[in-house]
Amino acid sequence: MLLVALVLLVPAELAVAYATEDNENLGLVAGLALAVIGYAWVYGALIATISRPTRSPLEPYGRTIDRLPALVVASFVGGLAIVLGLILLIVPGLLIAARWSAGTPLIVLERLGPFEALATSNGLVRGRTWTVARAVLIVLLIGIVLAVPGGLISELAKPTWAKGLGNVLLNVGLDLPLAALSYAIYRQTRGA
Repeated sequence: MLLVALVLLVPAELAVAYATEDNENLGLVAGLALAVIGYAWVYGALIATISRPTRSPLEPYGRTIDRLPALVVASFVGGLAIVLGLILLIVPGLLIAARWSAGTPLIVLERLGPFEALATSNGLVRGRTWTVARAVLIVLLIGIVLAVPGGLISELAKPTWAKGLGNVLLNVGLDLPLAALSYAIYRQTRGA
């Protein structure tokens, strides 16, 4: 899983870091593109890897390229709803995160559209929301602890390449545990 995440994130984060160094506006656009498209694709590729191990770290990206539009839409909608929910007292955001936690596996593995995946995930988790919310919170806290070194490197490092690699470590620290949890919730709720 680590190699799958690194194969896209290392060059992408380095490109964003150097683009930002050259031109802040270009760096902002590149960072936004990575945040909206790149992270969704990495997350989908991680789900594909967990469900069916691969020989090449590039293979999961090939298996999920056709799912990229759905991944991007679901990631954007879900992220926006969760952020708004967190702003509104934290608990609503955590509940939305729990209810939609199986969305990405449904997009990647069952080939559902983004809104159908979020609705199906909502139905699958219903009745288990608080249990899933606790798991999401615990795994998120673990991910934050794992991401802290990357965040520190990204903020404190002077060389551009170090800032980019710090961002890679930050994102890998968050994405790997959350992708594993998302897949586990999907498997558990589908009874597989």
